[in-house]
Amino acid sequence: MQIHSGFQVLQGRETSGRGRQGGQDRRVSVEKETGRGTLPRRHGFRNLSTNLTIKEILATVARHSGLDQSVLIGPKRHRKIMVWRFMLYHLCYEYTYHSSATIGVHLNKDHASILNGLKKIGKYREMYPEVDEAYEKLQNEVKILAESIKAPIGSPERPL
Repeated sequence: MQIHSGFQVLQGRETSGRGRQGGQDRRVSVEKETGRGTLPRRHGFRNLSTNLTIKEILATVARHSGLDQSVLIGPKRHRKIMVWRFMLYHLCYEYTYHSSATIGVHLNKDHASILNGLKKIGKYREMYPEVDEAYEKLQNEVKILAESIKAPIGSPERPL
């Protein structure tokens, strides 16, 4: 057994210095321990190169769905409204730098509601082709909007 910078090497595997605790084998590779060499959990999920605001995405979803913005962020739970709301959550999460908690604050929702919507829209897109088609059209519209905007967020043309 050799010791190398705080890690013990046991039979070709690396573990932290703690060894076995509670009868469990706690061997962890250096890459997993330090976070190096592994992909982030949501790698490729979010497009961080765009600079859209949640208000701009909300306006786009409202225009595309034919629903009022107040209905999209309101308390009603009709299926038609919920599907568009989930699309809104996913687009906000994908095209802004914001966390689920920040998105929830802007849309009058809890962060858990945002996370639930992110999970549900994936299921709805798999089950219903018309939802997937509507989401693709909406996503293309948001991409076009993101490419057309030149002024940075916070400028007089685009207040926060």
